[in-house]
Amino acid sequence: MRPVLIALAVALPVAAACGEDQDPRVKLIRTVSENAVYAWEAAGTDGLYDYLASSVAANCSREQLRQAFAARSTPRAWRAIKDVEFPEENRAKAVVVVAQDWGDELQAWEFVEESPGVWRVSSLPGIEECGG
Repeated sequence: MRPVLIALAVALPVAAACGEDQDPRVKLIRTVSENAVYAWEAAGTDGLYDYLASSVAANCSREQLRQAFAARSTPRAWRAIKDVEFPEENRAKAVVVVAQDWGDELQAWEFVEESPGVWRVSSLPGIEECGG
């Protein structure tokens, strides 16, 4: 009986992880988070701005984003995305892992599907300071 329980304990998390990766929305969100981080790293907040949801951009200009993020450090690289959840069909929450000068940082990001297959960033740490 014990070997079966151990096998299940190992198999269930693996199956859950594989199931998450099989959802095509996860791949789209992974791609937009990675592109947003690298655009932010390369072009500052102007690069990040291009990946913001239209509802965020409507309340937060490029200049306001620059000011809101002035004290934040710019990521050096995208590392991973994990713990992706879909509270609604067209909304997602995830932890985005970014490399900083001092090491990896886990950030809570949110995403919205603005049109079929087109996901944008609707929230990330510091965005609440923009346009408020």
